[in-house]
Amino acid sequence: MKTRDICEALLTTPNAEVVKEALTLLHILNDDDRNYQPKVHSEYVFMEDFEEPIFVAIADKQWRVYVIGSTKNCRRKSILEIDGFTVSHLQMSITALKDRIYESSVETRKLFLPEGDQQRVICIQPNYEEQRIDDEDIFIFNKVRYTNNFYSKSTWTIGVDIYNPTKYEHAFKTREILDQVFADLT
Repeated sequence: MKTRDICEALLTTPNAEVVKEALTLLHILNDDDRNYQPKVHSEYVFMEDFEEPIFVAIADKQWRVYVIGSTKNCRRKSILEIDGFTVSHLQMSITALKDRIYESSVETRKLFLPEGDQQRVICIQPNYEEQRIDDEDIFIFNKVRYTNNFYSKSTWTIGVDIYNPTKYEHAFKTREILDQVFADLT
């Protein structure tokens, strides 16, 4: 599926303004070349699962955004994986999603892609009742020292500015961060 089509469909949900703000914060939408407008895509029957999504972005050698919708059946969630110009629709548990994120990290290491300049985990949990995204709805984890292995134990800061010396540094493994980010969703 094309990212453009999925974004247009997401902008037709009841919480379109909040979804648009989240997608803009995650650099999926912008005012220049990716300023998509709402458009109904009836071929995507699963879009009803994304009326109040949560957004998780992984910045390593590649930038991937996961739009997590409601529960399909039992513990399986409806998930959109945005990877550049393509989107995959997945139905899986949060545990399986964490495994997929890990496998994607290993895959990008094997592809010998150029080194990125940052490694981050970003989670946006919009306040749909008030129809806005406040600072306390955004969680950003920054890896202080870039390593070739996204999952190695390292020093992380929490907050927007990775280089701010007033921020506390914490020793985490990426898996521990993902466990905390997804704790409310299981």
